Amino acid sequence: MATLSRRVLALFTWFALFALQADTARPARADLASSLYDDVRDVIEELIQAEIADGVVATIERDAPVVAFYFHDTLERLASPYWGSLPRVLKSDVNVAVADFVYFHLTDEVDVTDLAGSAQRFFHCATRGETKDPACQRLRAAIKQGRPLLDVECRRATPDRDRRVACDLGFAALSALEGRTHTRRHVIDAIADMVLSDVDEPAASLLREVLVAWLDHPSAVPQSLLQVFADPTLHAQLTNESLDQVCGDLAQLRAYIEDSSKFAGWACFAVSHDKLPAALQLRVIVDEGPGNHVGVTTPFWTIMPLITPIGDPDFGDNALYGVLAAEAFEIRCRESDRSPEIAGKWPCTGARLGPGATVQVKFLDLEFNAKVDAAGKLRGEKPKLLAHWMRRWKRTQLTISEIHKSLPPQLGRLLFVPDLRNAQTASLLRAAARMPRLLQGLRHRWYLWSEETQDLTNLDIGELLELTRDTVAESSAELGSAGRIVGRLGAVGARDLSDMFRLIVQADHRTLATETLRAGFGLAADQAGDPHQRFFLTLAAYLLDAADGDAMGVTRSAFRAAAKDLLRMAETHGVPGADRRLRLNPFPRLGARVIFNEAHAVVLGDDTRRTVVTVEWPTAMLAFSDFAGVELSLIDAVAPLSELALRPAGDYLDEKLVLLDAVRPRAGFWLAVPQLSQRLELSVGVGARLVGLDATGGGTTPLSATYVRRTSIFVDAGVGFVF
Repeated sequence: MATLSRRVLALFTWFALFALQADTARPARADLASSLYDDVRDVIEELIQAEIADGVVATIERDAPVVAFYFHDTLERLASPYWGSLPRVLKSDVNVAVADFVYFHLTDEVDVTDLAGSAQRFFHCATRGETKDPACQRLRAAIKQGRPLLDVECRRATPDRDRRVACDLGFAALSALEGRTHTRRHVIDAIADMVLSDVDEPAASLLREVLVAWLDHPSAVPQSLLQVFADPTLHAQLTNESLDQVCGDLAQLRAYIEDSSKFAGWACFAVSHDKLPAALQLRVIVDEGPGNHVGVTTPFWTIMPLITPIGDPDFGDNALYGVLAAEAFEIRCRESDRSPEIAGKWPCTGARLGPGATVQVKFLDLEFNAKVDAAGKLRGEKPKLLAHWMRRWKRTQLTISEIHKSLPPQLGRLLFVPDLRNAQTASLLRAAARMPRLLQGLRHRWYLWSEETQDLTNLDIGELLELTRDTVAESSAELGSAGRIVGRLGAVGARDLSDMFRLIVQADHRTLATETLRAGFGLAADQAGDPHQRFFLTLAAYLLDAADGDAMGVTRSAFRAAAKDLLRMAETHGVPGADRRLRLNPFPRLGARVIFNEAHAVVLGDDTRRTVVTVEWPTAMLAFSDFAGVELSLIDAVAPLSELALRPAGDYLDEKLVLLDAVRPRAGFWLAVPQLSQRLELSVGVGARLVGLDATGGGTTPLSATYVRRTSIFVDAGVGFVF
């Protein structure tokens, strides 16, 4: 505070020198004088403001370095005279700090589920000594680079799989606080990264396109696809072990072809399981006597093209055995290009399938036999048995085809690859199956997410993450970072995260700033903090409170109370008391007074009262008790400016005598209440003024007057601020 006093004294010394160099013969201008007077008053306020700000900034930088880092721009602006943009700068700093904390909270492996504890850990990382804590080391490295953690790990570098969900939610928080329109997309990205956590590129990108489209428009998901994935036991059948067991077991494949509702055998075809070709190969043997024997093996995906053209009336032994035998002949004859000895021989020339010829079909570990009768018809050893199984095969393949057709094109290109050249892993199928399952869950919880959920104001992010995690858990024991995030948070942590995101999407900067700063200062709910911290907290709340009425009045009152407490702790003795009755103060005393003086009335009938700001020096105070006493002063450094600002407009001569008005010997009586403030006093006094004014020109307008040396008495009453 001593520094502030020296600044005030230097300021008014400068104004006195300026006045001495002015052209005293030039007519005074009331508007210029008023501006100077107002500027002096504003400068006094700004000096007090700067003195307070310097102490607050220094204290925060010393005691809370992470707060100082994230609120660097705010503190820098606070320490400057330009407070006009403080709300905008403070909001920007709050945005970055909250988004970084969300990311830190979700990637921190320490089991701290409550937000308050996690926030204190976040802000206190930089105040610890050497630490092996990975989360703190990451935060320190970012601070050392002078960049937010979210920027370093999620924007400037490609995040690894374990941190993608946290990056998405961090960006969602930043986007919502900045009022951007793509907050919803960041939330969708977080959901997609959870669902597709075990899928590698480029398949993950194709799946993401589908999932994003579905989340944007949940009603666009085909109902038939939802029905396919409705079975809650489905995901247990899509594990690698289950698929290996089913897709290579002829008995289970036969059971699936007999009754497709028993289990999801279609999954074997969706991923083109590598055991299917061997398990479902079709063996056809045609025998027409010695030397006329053909045996070929054909893959299972050629069966449907062979039997589909057969109409229902003809779908029997003769047609089925005949078409399979014809395919066997075709295969043998195609080999003639490589084996010239086959060309020109049976079955590539001459009659085929004459009476007595036999056709044997081996499929699904079953054997079907037929013989050509005298009429040239193929008749099964067990009539209609092959037709029975081919109908089942046809029905199964049509069901699989319907599933395939219900998929979006991107999924169709990944699954159900018939020629096995692009076979996909089972993890791809599981990820694809999670997507409609998730959308089905969201349909059941229509209040949580819908096509109309654009503003996200009431988004329950915790419940959304839990639902997504549960969907992933149905099909994967390894949940990745997404599952660990939700599992570590637990029910209470998820609710806290949801509450925080509600504040974020509502852009409640005041609450977020207050809670963030309290955590940064290490203050519990019932702690007020030291005066510097309390001032910064209440200043932030006051600046960010855009509401009207009582709410803003409360924050304003809190700010003023904190500012008053901060002034009280400054280095000063204030008014004297019973323990030290006499106080000689070499520093100016600021005041605001109402002064009555006959010299104020230049023309008869003018008001003799003026309300002025005073800067008295030097001063002496004598206390009768802790509450009252007398005071003396000699000079009022700002009195000449008051005279120039408040006198009537007109033309004045001998203006150099205005400087003599600074000499104002005064004696007064003061009252104070030190329990409320050691610095404020109420006083009444009487003093002498050494300058007077004589009106000339008969009271014409504009006024003409001349300054003269004349002693007059003034009486005043007002409030003073004692350093």
